[in-house]
Amino acid sequence: MGSRKRKTAAIIKENRKRSIIGDPDFVSEKLKKLEQDYLADEIMILTVTGSYESRIRSYELIARNLHN
Repeated sequence: MGSRKRKTAAIIKENRKRSIIGDPDFVSEKLKKLEQDYLADEIMILTVTGSYESRIRSYELIARNLHN
C-alpha cells in the first residue's frame, strides 16, 4: 500500500472513533446516550450519502427515532 493510501486509511480509522454508523435504531440510541452523558441540548448530525434524497431520508429516520 502506498504512503498516501496508508495516510488515508489512518485518517478514516481515527475518524471512525468519533462517528456513529449503523441503522436508525442504533444511531438514535447512541445519540441519546451522548445527549445524557454531556447534558446536551442540541446535537449536530452530518450524514454522508450518495444523494440528497438519501441524506434527507437518513435525517428523517433518525428524527423519528429520537422523538420516540
